Amino acid sequence: MSTASPSHFRVAAQAIATIYNRQDITALYAKFDQLARIQITQQQLSDQISRLHNLIGDVDEIAYSHAELAGTKDGRTFYNLHYKVTLVSGPFKQATLKLSVVKADAGYSLFGFFLNGLDQ
Repeated sequence: MSTASPSHFRVAAQAIATIYNRQDITALYAKFDQLARIQITQQQLSDQISRLHNLIGDVDEIAYSHAELAGTKDGRTFYNLHYKVTLVSGPFKQATLKLSVVKADAGYSLFGFFLNGLDQ
């Protein structure tokens, strides 16, 4: 992952969080890698994001924690990017955010989006 820095990953996560907060499913779906989009329809993503947003609320602040190599398959390299986030407008005040990404020719494509509220 030598072509990207922690600040790059923070900016990328902030962009995803902004789209999530707006519940702009079309824009979020477009961020996913083509292989990921084949595995979930835009309507399924919409349903999941709607339920998640109702449960978790909005993402406020994001702090990059670390990245880990998730593996390689068919010549593609996958990483998990980990963040700590603060939340507003929901029952949780903090959460973990994990973005699974795949290295692509033009940078990184989203493969998974996981947001988990933390009990205080």
